[in-house]
Amino acid sequence: PKLVARKQMITPHFRVANLNDAEEIANVLRIAYDETFRPFPSNKTSDMELSLQEYTTELLAEELQDENSVFHVAEVDGKIIGFLKLKYGSREKCISECERPVELCRLYTLKQYIGKGIGKGLTLRFFECAKSKNCDLAWLGVWEFNLVAQEFYKKFGFHRVGEHIFMFGTDPQIDWIFEQKLEHSQ
Repeated sequence: PKLVARKQMITPHFRVANLNDAEEIANVLRIAYDETFRPFPSNKTSDMELSLQEYTTELLAEELQDENSVFHVAEVDGKIIGFLKLKYGSREKCISECERPVELCRLYTLKQYIGKGIGKGLTLRFFECAKSKNCDLAWLGVWEFNLVAQEFYKKFGFHRVGEHIFMFGTDPQIDWIFEQKLEHSQ
């Protein structure tokens, strides 16, 4: 008989982050960023190291205090395993005309939890926040070679509308801009 490995069931807890979470979010960001982008041969180690150095606890603390930004975290057993950052009022030249945009700035989950509903749960929280603020357009940037993330966002109704340059260390790379118009029933 074949032995079938069972997927480990996890029950994440989602919540709004606060300033006390800055260090743990910074650590998760650096680990998840490294897990996501280091495997691509085109990404030089020196550029990876420069990028990782940018994501300090101090930077995250500053971002957590930005009145236009909100962070949500996913926790398992009291430890942050993923997070998202959204920013109200953020705009990019190529997005559709709108009055109340919201950007999904970052969405990261530790590799061992990918495929377990963490990203989906965080993304649903993003849309709840957008609805609560009556945002009419959601947008994000995703690296042109991160096909897994692109497919993930497409499942939520995002589509490509343009691109911009993202500095990966010293390497100018292309992020595709995805958007989704939001309609909320009153």
